Amino acid sequence: MRDKIVVASEALATGRLTRRELDRSYTKLFRNVYARSGFELTARDKAVAAWLWSGRSATLAGCSAAAVLGMRWLDASEPAELIRANRRAPKGICVYSDTLSGSDTCRVGDMRVTTPARTAFDMARRLPLLIAVPRIDALLRVSGCTVLDARAATGQHPGLSGVR
Repeated sequence: MRDKIVVASEALATGRLTRRELDRSYTKLFRNVYARSGFELTARDKAVAAWLWSGRSATLAGCSAAAVLGMRWLDASEPAELIRANRRAPKGICVYSDTLSGSDTCRVGDMRVTTPARTAFDMARRLPLLIAVPRIDALLRVSGCTVLDARAATGQHPGLSGVR
């Protein structure tokens, strides 16, 4: 069985895929990142694809971080969200250049992801209220993070846009 999401250059170099298999059986998501044709992407899959596009160097943030942290029912058609210094990104990826402290990130597998508290904080300041509240509630439920933890993140980042 073939991988659902692949980095084309790596799959071709290792012989996991041939150029013909890539062209016939995979669809390009982002530069050098492909998904198996007919595979229905979830928000988590799109987040992983965006992280792979970044060269495995970006930090997943916002709804992408929430998806990787276990939150379900997110729309895969929304842009993936990353934090990295270079803000240039293809269609389907939204990049922020926020400064993160060590307490703002955690690891999920190989990926660096904002913590549940920082993720809730970012969703609260970037999303409309009626969208943010149920998403934050769902994130807190699956992550074990408390409302107090999420509020503490607000106090650690005064002056950022969207904080009031």
